[in-house]
Amino acid sequence: IIASLDTMVISFFVTGGDIRKAVAIGGFEIITKLIIYFFHERAWNYIKWGKRVEDFSHVKTVDTKRRSVAKAVTWRIFGTLDTFIISGFFTKSLKHASSIALIELLTKPLLYFLHERFWNNLMWGKR
Repeated sequence: IIASLDTMVISFFVTGGDIRKAVAIGGFEIITKLIIYFFHERAWNYIKWGKRVEDFSHVKTVDTKRRSVAKAVTWRIFGTLDTFIISGFFTKSLKHASSIALIELLTKPLLYFLHERFWNNLMWGKR
């Protein structure tokens, strides 16, 4: 939700205030990114690097900050490609698609890192 709102705001400004294109890009991205994110997280579950065991009696694992950064970088690669393709489709402009994707390279890693740190502190869904 946060990332898609970020995309909508960026798209709105890049397209010169075209709210329909901004909502279309961000709305379609919600669907594609949920699917891509699910598989990204599943893949990272198989990678043991950067996981720390903190409680052996309950096998509680916590991601290190380096792991969170690595996940943010790999996710941004997939996310930027997705945004670029979707933006190009809706704007029919290589310039707009490139601008939206490049601006997201600045905003999204920070948002993703904060997202990871927040979820890292929750026990929901962890074994």
